[in-house]
Amino acid sequence: MVHHLDVYYGSETGTAQEVAEYVAAMAGRRGFDTAAASLDSVPISHAVECSLAVFVVSTTGDGEVPSNMSTFWRFLLRRGLPKDCLANMCFAIFGLGDSGYTKYNATARKLHARLLQLGAVELVERGLGDDQSPRGMWGDLDPWLASLWAGLLQIKPLPEGTVVDDTPRLEPPVFSMTPAEASDSSSAEIEAGRREFWDSMAPPRPATRSDGAPAPARLLVNRRLTAEGHFQDVRHLEFDASGVPGGASYEAGDVAWVHPSNNASAVETLAVAMGLDLDQVVRIAPALPQPKPVATDAPVAREEGGAVAEGTQPPGAGVSATAPVRPRRQQRRDPQQAGFFLPPVSTLRLLLTEVLDISGTPRRSFFERLSVFATEDEEKEKLEELASPAGADLLYEYATREKRGYVEVFGDFPSCKVPPERLLELVPRLRPRGFSIASSALETPSQVHLCMAVVSFRTPYKRLRTGVCSSWLASLTPGAAEVPISIRPGTFKLPQSPSHPLIMVGPGTGVAPMRSVVLERWRQRQQGLGGAGVGSSGDGSLWPSPGRPGTGATGAPPDTLFFGCRFREKDFFYEQDWEVLSASGNLSLFTAFSRSNPDGTGSRVYVQHRIREQASLIAGLVVDHGANILVSGSAKQMPRDVREAFRDVLAEHEKVGGEAGADSLLKAMDRQGRYCVEAWS
Repeated sequence: MVHHLDVYYGSETGTAQEVAEYVAAMAGRRGFDTAAASLDSVPISHAVECSLAVFVVSTTGDGEVPSNMSTFWRFLLRRGLPKDCLANMCFAIFGLGDSGYTKYNATARKLHARLLQLGAVELVERGLGDDQSPRGMWGDLDPWLASLWAGLLQIKPLPEGTVVDDTPRLEPPVFSMTPAEASDSSSAEIEAGRREFWDSMAPPRPATRSDGAPAPARLLVNRRLTAEGHFQDVRHLEFDASGVPGGASYEAGDVAWVHPSNNASAVETLAVAMGLDLDQVVRIAPALPQPKPVATDAPVAREEGGAVAEGTQPPGAGVSATAPVRPRRQQRRDPQQAGFFLPPVSTLRLLLTEVLDISGTPRRSFFERLSVFATEDEEKEKLEELASPAGADLLYEYATREKRGYVEVFGDFPSCKVPPERLLELVPRLRPRGFSIASSALETPSQVHLCMAVVSFRTPYKRLRTGVCSSWLASLTPGAAEVPISIRPGTFKLPQSPSHPLIMVGPGTGVAPMRSVVLERWRQRQQGLGGAGVGSSGDGSLWPSPGRPGTGATGAPPDTLFFGCRFREKDFFYEQDWEVLSASGNLSLFTAFSRSNPDGTGSRVYVQHRIREQASLIAGLVVDHGANILVSGSAKQMPRDVREAFRDVLAEHEKVGGEAGADSLLKAMDRQGRYCVEAWS
């Protein structure tokens, strides 16, 4: 009897996906017919009717489920579902998270509780992986996997004499790559494939927007906001988005997804290490399915590896997201989340620059796959150790803690000469990065503004690391550079009326979406009176348009903004903008400068302290006038501290009923979409 095991994942950055694929591969070697897929890539009926399932899920933002399991999660939350509708399901769950964040592993906890509520039976105790663990996430995964295999093998015992072989082996190829001649036609094919790749990696388009394909946007402004010498480099970027779908009609709170490029030096370094001609034009196709291996006398719970004929499709048959070729069921890729699509025609330079995440940090399965290419025994042994459960500490120290990239790893193991078509399997796709838009299409039509912190830090061994996307954007020259951008809705739900009271909390770069919201509501109020708005100076600051001073005489209460940073003189983002908006009567601004306190006490003041100082104002706006609250910024400590501050000030209002009443009120605001958090790590 064949036992089917469905392995599902909810993954925002690819880590949960990789763990799920690893689980599926290991289960396949133990005789299970298995596959790994995102929860939203299969019919809901299939997911809820399976009898044996493993769920690997991460948590994103402020405790939200990943985007590629949101449809499935909404289905599970339906009130009309029978309490025993999952009685035939036996399941196991492993969650991925970081205990440094407030809602640690919230997705795994919620999914686990809901499956039990609907009658599903737990196979093994829920596992939680923590990035803060001494041995990293894989150190938490290994003991959970041991209990999973024990539970699964009770359901499907291995035949007597079966040997489970988990040693690394060369699997049949997923892709083929053939050289091609450069020509005018190939140049057009390259550009078309490039754009299709961007589209395959962009977040799903909402049903309300028919066209959201990424398109190049010309960089107009690249200006440093923080003072020279300040430890953090924060940039104000402006783009001409006239050619980007939605670039003239996006809404406040929307997100711009930027498709980055790798550092040119890293691309050259990898090309030299692998002996690649970066200008070579190549055609990429799925490899044809491999013939099943011949059975051996002794039962072995794995597919036999070895030399295989690498069949290919005809040239030009590109890797399609709609019809991928999958050599083995347990190796199935999810086109939507994994970016299975590859340009059918490309140059090696373009693949290493825009398609593969060569500066990302490798995970354990990469070292296992790389070990089969090592020709030096010492390198092979070290790679196998890094890929083994016993080597979890070494993996954490070598890769995770030091944030080593793929380029560095290839340099550390020079005997591993990987064919370029195999790089497409070993190195994941380069994913777009999301930035909250800091402008309003009503105020600066066909322009998109971003407020971006350039990621730069030292590892425990003092190695300098920089963010791929932020460092690339910071290096671009306005006027000539074009950046691929797609626009998608954010998490904020704004009041329908621009006169409805609104409280915003946006410390640091969390102020970006608040700038968009304030400008849009100001413009809406002005247009409602047939009056004037404001203009942009081209350097990111505002000024009242000539002859049209902003008076704020709309009768609407001003928007309330709490902004925090370290120093007024060094990182007070958009100070001039807030002065104009405040002077017009459209904004009430409260600031917290944590490192420059005028009282001389040396105590640090944050936005949550300013919220408590304005208890009467806030309680009146929320309780008496139904104000909405928006919170944006770092997901670590800030959202929890801010929520506690709001709870404390609301508890003081006579109509609320203390802390219990304040908690109930905030939960009701959550359900109504009146309390929204947009947080990032």
